[in-house]
Amino acid sequence: MLRTAAFLTQGLEIIMYKIDVRVLGMVGTNCYLLCNTDTKECVLIDPADNAGKISEMIDESGCMLKGILLTHGHFDHIMAADEVRDKYNVKVYASAEEKNTLSTPHINLGEAYGMNLSVKADVWHNDGDILKLAGFDIKAIHTPGRAIILGQSACYSQVIHFSVSQLEEQISQAEV
Repeated sequence: MLRTAAFLTQGLEIIMYKIDVRVLGMVGTNCYLLCNTDTKECVLIDPADNAGKISEMIDESGCMLKGILLTHGHFDHIMAADEVRDKYNVKVYASAEEKNTLSTPHINLGEAYGMNLSVKADVWHNDGDILKLAGFDIKAIHTPGRAIILGQSACYSQVIHFSVSQLEEQISQAEV
């Protein structure tokens, strides 16, 4: 599902962006592509599964992938991370608190589904770190069991574990 372009304020700067959402994998995990329409760059969030469909989403966006963000280390959020990383030659970003989960199949729950799955991030961030990707300043907020990724001016969204709630509100306002 492609969301229409909208405004995001970042300090005094206004950034145009769009979000594409795909539900992927055996448990229907949300995978997001956050595109900065000004810079034509994007960030992939939670590459759940099916690197082919994710690649189509990235290629159709017309934006250059600048990184992959993992909200947490469960198998259903990381299954396509390595394949997408390799194809686009980008870095995977994850909370330092998720190292053990990402590297251990029985902890990331992949083992329960017959998968010997592990992912090693290229960049381990900590609570409060600001990640500069695709023209966005993205603040990482660690919560037990989740690493929530927020835009600086965005609000917490417990439902999808990164701040789409304000973005959707801004999209709705832009559509009026």
